Amino acid sequence: MSYSHRLVACDFLSHPTIYVSLKAFTKEAFQRMEQNKVRTLTVTDETFCIVGVISKSQIEKYLIKNKIKKNSERYEKLRVCDVLEQKDPFVTAYPGTDLQEIKRILIATSSDYLPIAKNPWSKKLLGFVLLDTVLNLA
Repeated sequence: MSYSHRLVACDFLSHPTIYVSLKAFTKEAFQRMEQNKVRTLTVTDETFCIVGVISKSQIEKYLIKNKIKKNSERYEKLRVCDVLEQKDPFVTAYPGTDLQEIKRILIATSSDYLPIAKNPWSKKLLGFVLLDTVLNLA
């Protein structure tokens, strides 16, 4: 496939629901992961800025550590903000990030998608670049 210009993130941005609010219930996060067939979700605050990433294994470890059973009353009340560890690093790209760099990041992080933020200062979520899309274009 030949393109007349360099492909960058904003050329193939997707807007699937592979994010969850910091205040959402972890049950909702699990459901969203299963619906989208992903292992992680980008976490956003009330202004839609990226604050982290949460994974199924992170939630499961939290449940085990705190002796919380799924479908228990404690589980039903558990929120993403209770589980999210702020020290966990997360990777984003920006609208001008080129296709090869996005591919490198996705492979290095073993991720199904890459969140695209408006800029490094605000981390406002614009959408996602999906691994399948990158592999089809590369």
